[in-house]
Amino acid sequence: MHFRDPASRASSIRRLQRLARFLDSGFTVTGTQARFGADAIIGLVPGIGDFITSILSAYIVMQAIRLGASGKTVAMMVGNILLDLVVGAIPAVGDLADFFFRSNQRNLQLMAKDPILAAECEALGGIPEPRPTMTNMTHVVDGIRGSKRVVNEAA
Repeated sequence: MHFRDPASRASSIRRLQRLARFLDSGFTVTGTQARFGADAIIGLVPGIGDFITSILSAYIVMQAIRLGASGKTVAMMVGNILLDLVVGAIPAVGDLADFFFRSNQRNLQLMAKDPILAAECEALGGIPEPRPTMTNMTHVVDGIRGSKRVVNEAA
């Protein structure tokens, strides 16, 4: 069943934007601009965490299909989810990757570039580019480097 009513289509796209933001960048590390999402938190659960987040990500793909996304776009969206799932299955590496690889926001970007959905996404103000995870973190890095210098000087 496809969405035909323009209001319900717009509502669906906005709902997908909120879900992607929640999963990929819904939280901020206090005192920094570093962002992470529920995907990174749920993914920490051994064995099933990444599977659960993949199901949530699949909802975005299902809605893209209902909105009429092209087969190529859907295939690329599924590829992002599979990559997130496979890498997420690797202990420690997968957990770290969840902080940097934002498959849901990438999938919304694919929807925004889809020939069928691009005009609708643009009419809603576009879909913002995913923010980098570590924006404006140079002060933190400089502080760490400074600490190492002090440690090295004391040695």
